Amino acid sequence: MISELENFFDSLEGLEQSFTLTKEIIDELETIQVMRKFEQDLNKSTLQKRSVPYFGSMVSVDKVSAKIAKRKHFKESGMKVCHI
Repeated sequence: MISELENFFDSLEGLEQSFTLTKEIIDELETIQVMRKFEQDLNKSTLQKRSVPYFGSMVSVDKVSAKIAKRKHFKESGMKVCHI
């Protein structure tokens, strides 16, 4: 495995398009990495600010509570009729 990696990098040195990394290139790559990180953070915060927050339903769909409410209303209306 190591010999294959060495052969690969040796073959890269012979190419016209390849060049050794200099301090300027490394600094530029680090600058680009910092800029990309800043852009990703900015996009993330922008999406959070622009997104609509999730609100639960304003209407309860609980059938037991609806039955209890109907019973209570029926009892209250019956008590009003009896007291009149």
